[in-house]
Amino acid sequence: MRHRRWAGCLSSLLESDFREAAFEARLAVERARLGITLTDEARQLEASFADFVHAAWHVVVPNTTYVHGWHVDAICDHLEAVSRGEIRRLQVWVPPGTMKSTTCSILWPVWEWCTRPELRYLTASYELKLATDFAVKSRDLLRSAWFQARWPQLEMKRDQD
Repeated sequence: MRHRRWAGCLSSLLESDFREAAFEARLAVERARLGITLTDEARQLEASFADFVHAAWHVVVPNTTYVHGWHVDAICDHLEAVSRGEIRRLQVWVPPGTMKSTTCSILWPVWEWCTRPELRYLTASYELKLATDFAVKSRDLLRSAWFQARWPQLEMKRDQD
């Protein structure tokens, strides 16, 4: 029984790696067609949090199609204003299931680290498991092949794992 569980985990990891590799291959073809380098793409994603959310979605929420809406633009615009220091206090109130946690607690800290790696974040929630999930997903995004291809200079210390 234990071997079946392990084989199932391995199988899902291999499927996930294959999906990410296939997605990266499609992106590489599109970049080549448009004449865009990974560095150019990274600079574009650093300039727009909404673009970063869309581009990183497949890493953070695999097997789920990204659905863009006006609320994503509103959240991203306000978080960019926080990053620029134009807004000092922000509360985001949207219905459950509208990407608030993924955008604010997982993707935004990573997006800020792209240009300001000296920043430190504390992830908190009403429930320890949820806060841990957010931190783990941010870490996994930082370590992903997709992220490292665009920002190879950014890496987490292994002793902070």
